[in-house]
Amino acid sequence: MTNTIKWSGFEWSIRDNECRLEGPGWPKGNMFSKKGVWVDEKGYLHLKIFQDENGNWQCAELQTTQSLGFGQYTMMVQGVIKDGKQVAIQNLDKNAVFAMFHYPPSTLGPDGTHEIDIEMSYWGYPKQEYEDFMNWSIYSVNLKSSENNLAGQNWHGAKMPDNVSPKNPQIHQYYRSQKSIRFKALDGWTHNLLAETFLDNLTKDQISQAPMPVHFNLWLNQAKPTSDGNPVEVIVKFFEYLPQK
Repeated sequence: MTNTIKWSGFEWSIRDNECRLEGPGWPKGNMFSKKGVWVDEKGYLHLKIFQDENGNWQCAELQTTQSLGFGQYTMMVQGVIKDGKQVAIQNLDKNAVFAMFHYPPSTLGPDGTHEIDIEMSYWGYPKQEYEDFMNWSIYSVNLKSSENNLAGQNWHGAKMPDNVSPKNPQIHQYYRSQKSIRFKALDGWTHNLLAETFLDNLTKDQISQAPMPVHFNLWLNQAKPTSDGNPVEVIVKFFEYLPQK
């Protein structure tokens, strides 16, 4: 199996460390397998958390081989597979985290710096007890590796509206410029706005000015098994990048 795939007009490198624990997934990390990433006959991306033959939970991640800069980043999330059926992303297992994000290579900065995230998770809480399912954040550019990266995080939580269709796909995006970022979530069929936030007048220390690879991943919070012991599968219809004009 190759460690790169073509999807949505880009080449992507698939993370594959089946035999060792790595971040994310504090405190011990997760394992990531190329077997959890594939593109189906419709051109949709699948990310899957599953148990391997040794009982280890394997997660999924891929990143563009190209670094991308200012502009609009959009994904259409078809949903998750639950009990053999496709349902909306807010039905994600409470211990799973699904994300699209910028992350710096080691040549640009320490872990956690320069980062821009769309993360969806209940962070281990029951769905009815945790409102901020959508998590949007940017990280300071100049943190040192010895510092607590959360201290440099500009985080915003967003509640998924109660009237969101359990069947409709969703559009999640951010527009990144030199001094601002706008996060937005839309109904994929009606384009009705679900939630948004806008951060303006940011400094070069608050938002990265550098091109970076774009990642998608699906992993286990605190490396805990899925809440029901079943695999978790997320389907993404497409990714789109529109450079800033």
